[in-house]
Order: sequence, then C-alpha cells, then structure tokens
Amino acid sequence: MISELGCKKSKQASVLLLCRHGETSHNKNGILQGQLDTALNDTGLRQAQRLGARLLKRKLEMPLSNTAYSSDLGRAAVTGRIVLEALGSDALIVCDARLRERHLGPFQGLSEAQASEVHSTKWVRFISGREAEGVETTPQVVQRAVAALTEIADKNLGRTVLVFSHGGFIHCALSTLTPGRVPHIANCSISELRFFRTGQSTSWTAAERGEGDHVPSGSSSAGKNVDVPVGVPGSNG
Repeated sequence: MISELGCKKSKQASVLLLCRHGETSHNKNGILQGQLDTALNDTGLRQAQRLGARLLKRKLEMPLSNTAYSSDLGRAAVTGRIVLEALGSDALIVCDARLRERHLGPFQGLSEAQASEVHSTKWVRFISGREAEGVETTPQVVQRAVAALTEIADKNLGRTVLVFSHGGFIHCALSTLTPGRVPHIANCSISELRFFRTGQSTSWTAAERGEGDHVPSGSSSAGKNVDVPVGVPGSNG
C-alpha cells in the first residue's frame, strides 16, 4: 500500500525577474516602437548598467539560472548583455521572438498624434480596445506571453531567471497572470513573477511590479516614454 504522504505531489517553483529594456531615442521622443528594432541611447545604456548594479545587490531566494532569456529585438538583448556583464555572469542569453513587444503595424515609427491623424479610423479602433488591421491583438500578445513565460519557468524550476523584454509585453503578462493593478513599466524596471507547479496544476503570483528606484528620476515618464500607447489594453502605461 502506498502511503498518503507518498501520494502527495510536491510543489515546485521558479522566480522570473522581468526587466524592461533601457531607453531608446524613440522612447525619449514619444515615438511608437512596437517591433521596430531600435538601439539604446546613452541614457538607456546607463540605465542598463544601473539595473545590473541593482540586481548584483539583490538577495535571491533561489540561485540564478545559467540561462537568461530576451526578446530578439536589440534594445532588450543589449540590455541583457550589459546586465550579465555587471553581474559577472557567463550565462547564455536565449533570444525568443515570443518576448517581443506588441506589433503595432501602421503605427510603428509614428507619434500618437501622427498615428491618430494618418490612420484615424484604425487608431480609434485601437485605443478603444477593438481589432485594428495590421495590429497585433491583446489576446495574441497574451497567448504568446503565457506560453513563453510558462515554458521558461518550467525549464528553470528551483532557479531565478532573468527575462529581458518590453513595457507592453510585461504589462500584459502581469495583468493576465496575476490580480491587482499594474503600474507604468519604466525602462529597466524589475517585475518579479513567481511560478508554482504541482503536478499538472500551475499558478503565478507577482511579488513586485515595475520596481524602478534604481532608474534616474524623470528619465521614463508614463506620459511620454512609450512602447505602446498609454491606456491601451496591454500597454505599459
């Protein structure tokens, strides 16, 4: 006879530290990036160094994984490399297109004012939460975010994992996987997700959302520094 204790399924866990990339010139100038492959500006490079310094001082409940994950867009991957260098880590960075920002179609490369003028009908649909031609929908972002983060968490049970991504993606992941208000996700802020698996059952909690005390004040205001528009479902505002 198998004892009741022997039948119990053990709970396993992992911690994901979701880090938004450093500032780009498009961020600074209020230009919608979406999946445009833009580079960090000088402020963004400094922010990434500060993020690395903050993580170096962070007390981890679980050891750091020897694999980090990043969006395949340069601004996220470069942030990751700078952070790992600051940590003195030789961890491998795995780039995954599922960690990209929301694709904004015809709005990419435009300011919100320009998008509303040039693509007025699509823009109205978009900001009201309806489908707009050429723009990735919120359910599509949710689907790839949940799939990617669950896969990463499952592969790294018992570990803390660094994940470098984007404001809209992180906002969408937090609001989907955990209850509670999600703040503006500033450049190089940290959001901590905790993943739990018991047999086939999984759950998530958020221990931290958009913590950015290490980022210089005023360098990433919610009203100007955007990846996707403030107020749009799945946005970083």
